[in-house]
Amino acid sequence: MREKLELRPAHWQSSIDGEKTISTPSETQTDAPPAPIFPVLDSSLLPAGVANVDIALEWMIELFHEYHANYHPHLPIINPTIPIETIYTESPLLFKTILFIVTRHNAHSMSRDFHKQLIDPIRESIADLSINPNDSALDMNIQALLLLGSWPLPFAKQSDDGSWLYCGIATHLAMQNGFHRPGFAQEFREKCFSRDDLKALSQARRTLHNHSGLHDSKSIHRAASKAEAPPSDCHRLLQFHSSTFQ
Repeated sequence: MREKLELRPAHWQSSIDGEKTISTPSETQTDAPPAPIFPVLDSSLLPAGVANVDIALEWMIELFHEYHANYHPHLPIINPTIPIETIYTESPLLFKTILFIVTRHNAHSMSRDFHKQLIDPIRESIADLSINPNDSALDMNIQALLLLGSWPLPFAKQSDDGSWLYCGIATHLAMQNGFHRPGFAQEFREKCFSRDDLKALSQARRTLHNHSGLHDSKSIHRAASKAEAPPSDCHRLLQFHSSTFQ
């Protein structure tokens, strides 16, 4: 009898009490405890039901942990240390998308019906996003669209596959807000990105490139070659993009 394979990243482990955590190799560990995966810091901010389906907090947490173990390694664009209630309050689209992806093959008795119930609310959220983007949660909403590009909503025939539509909206929103020039994002948005944001934008840009094949290597090369600032993280990031996507 074959052993059951577990799709888990190398840095993922279960603690003694069963709480799933992210850990680093022993030689680089510090005194700080590992960050929990998709923690819940304030359960009062989470809904008792989603898409007209009652969902227990324990099952919700289980679904997010299952997403991290089985899906996140294939498209690691979401920070797994973000509290679940933060995802829910800032980007209901990403929240519902993660639940939709996981319930497709989850063994829970309610998963099949819950999975179907999430389809229309996700479509409505995408329609609202394309008309009135939420700048405060733009990164998470783009991540949701990229996830749906890989695990799309159901369709009857190939011509109805919405994957390319989701990637098109994600590409448009990303370029409209300067994701293709992360070191100069202030030219596109009032918000200036931190170093962590730049890393997330870099990953999002690579994912957009892989999905749609759309990129602007010439402008990136010019920005990297003409930058007068010292070799900061932003400068090195632009040079990295220039050499990678030419």
